Amino acid sequence: MNFNLKADFSPAGDQPFAIKEICQSFSEGASRQILMGVTGSGKTYTVSNIIKNLNLPTLVLTHNKTLAAQLYEEFKKFFPENDVGYFVSYYDYYQPEAYIVHESKYIEKDARINAEIERLRNQAVKKLVTSSHPIIIGTVSSLYGIGAPKDYIENVMSIRKGDSIEPKKVAEKLLSIGYIYEMGAISNGTFERQNDSMKIQTADDENSILLEWFGDEIDSIASIDSISREKNADLEKVSIFPSTLHVMSDKNRNKIFENIKNELNHRISFFNRENKILESERLKQKTLYDLEQIKTFGTVKGIENYSRHFQQRKEGDPPTCLIDFFPKKFLTIIDESHASIPQFKAMPKGDHSRKKSLIEHGFRLPSAYDNRPLTFEELRKKIDKTLFVSATPGLWEMENSEKITEQIIRPTYLTDPKIEIHPRKKQINHILKEVKKAKSKNDRILVIALTQKMSEEISQFLQEKDIKSGWLHAKIKTLERIKIIHDLRSGKIDCLVGVNLLREGLDLPEVSTIAILDADKQGFLRSTRSLIQIMGRASRHINGKVLLYADSISPSMDEAIKETSRRRQIQKEYNKNHAKSPKGIKKSIKMSKLFLIGEEDSLSSKDYKKGIKLIKKLENEMLNHADNLEFELAASLRDRIEAISEEIETWEKNE
Repeated sequence: MNFNLKADFSPAGDQPFAIKEICQSFSEGASRQILMGVTGSGKTYTVSNIIKNLNLPTLVLTHNKTLAAQLYEEFKKFFPENDVGYFVSYYDYYQPEAYIVHESKYIEKDARINAEIERLRNQAVKKLVTSSHPIIIGTVSSLYGIGAPKDYIENVMSIRKGDSIEPKKVAEKLLSIGYIYEMGAISNGTFERQNDSMKIQTADDENSILLEWFGDEIDSIASIDSISREKNADLEKVSIFPSTLHVMSDKNRNKIFENIKNELNHRISFFNRENKILESERLKQKTLYDLEQIKTFGTVKGIENYSRHFQQRKEGDPPTCLIDFFPKKFLTIIDESHASIPQFKAMPKGDHSRKKSLIEHGFRLPSAYDNRPLTFEELRKKIDKTLFVSATPGLWEMENSEKITEQIIRPTYLTDPKIEIHPRKKQINHILKEVKKAKSKNDRILVIALTQKMSEEISQFLQEKDIKSGWLHAKIKTLERIKIIHDLRSGKIDCLVGVNLLREGLDLPEVSTIAILDADKQGFLRSTRSLIQIMGRASRHINGKVLLYADSISPSMDEAIKETSRRRQIQKEYNKNHAKSPKGIKKSIKMSKLFLIGEEDSLSSKDYKKGIKLIKKLENEMLNHADNLEFELAASLRDRIEAISEEIETWEKNE
């Protein structure tokens, strides 16, 4: 099956040119290219056409989960008949295992896994091994080591109606590939047995598999709705994929355990020679306990630290990761590359530093070093054709790409915003006037401050002046952050004040004005790239403008103003020469269910019963927190209840 792109519109503006140029260059042998598209130029649609034309399995990498979720929703809409997967970190909360030397303090790994995202991760891997044309959206999590594709595929359990296999053997196999035995209500990656039947909640599907036996023969196989428990369909066969991505080969299991024990013995000998008796005993107990857990239950907390042995890699070899599940020829898209690439480069160093203290003090074997993300050089060797996408590409991409294609003319023919410079003196009072002006036109305004404290103070000042205002910065939790942005777009908030979170990945067509305070302050938050990205937020509105509050023109301001003015002039001349009139953007305000998932929430689209059940559960938790005077936790749960309730109301209205 080829890629089948669905859209209610055709390429326009610079999109046809960009699609043709990039596809032709790749076909002629180019390996790295840049799509330098201005904000609002429809880069995702351009990329979708490139994917369709090249007809290659595609990996889309970006630097944060929120942007990945947005891309996932967009690609699903463009390719409804193809397999689109989502592979990001499944942790809502993550405290990595660590040892703080100067405090002699060991911190055990602590994490809260988001069940829905874990299911989507497993589903993404399944799509990679079963589909010829997948599109997988991932973050840096895609570069961390997981099991080898060969072991994963070998451990897929295929069952046919009429097979002669004892229930006990099925249960043993499920345990060996990461499934957990549970009685009663089950979740993804678990199973239960009752008399001559077994219900399996696979790791990648929302439905359950029901196996029924007659003696030792599989009498029937059925797909069961996990909520209603009603039968969806009778099946002749079923393939059950591993529940863990750190699965090991059955035939090499004994050898793997032997290798781990050999490494343990060598390390114990080393500690004993160094007279480090505490470290020696600590490592012995920890490792033997882990091995016993893996033998009995198929997994253990921190199982990934033994991945080098599972895959029988040599010391220092790159770990197998999501990329290894792709075929030899595939396309890689690195979105917002100016932010993504520096993050990819920085990860291995931090990971090695944390592991070093654990290994030196007997909490982990040295092979744990090889449970790590890919280095940037290793990543470069694993990927083939690569397209870097950004309005402001970084230096590395610019120096290492064979071709740069600009996408300046938007399909809406909107121009880059007007730029006004105002003195910093009385900037707050001037902003108040601009907010009132925007509000009178039912437009929104973003105010960019330099510090978190300043953003809160400005928002509170505006609230005192009867302006519906909110603030947004790094201390705001993800779910609340998405809700604030939703409130801005829906008109519950007229003005949003933020720091650095209002640059990449936000699509806010209702915003007509961007006000940048202290624009002449030199630094990361007011660099040329940051200023251009911030200014771009106003380019989706027909009356978009940027207010720069400054007492002088800094070098960064000068470059950003010149580049924005250059683009604006090209756009205006194009519109004049081609008789094009700019059109404002209208986009659905509805939030994706991925944005609504909080902590342990797992809410399926239009799943009324589960939604109501989840609300009741959260309400009980909220009341318990309130009784214990834990008001912040209670307030957080209240916000989650409101978000889920709003989605249910939307479903009911649309029925």
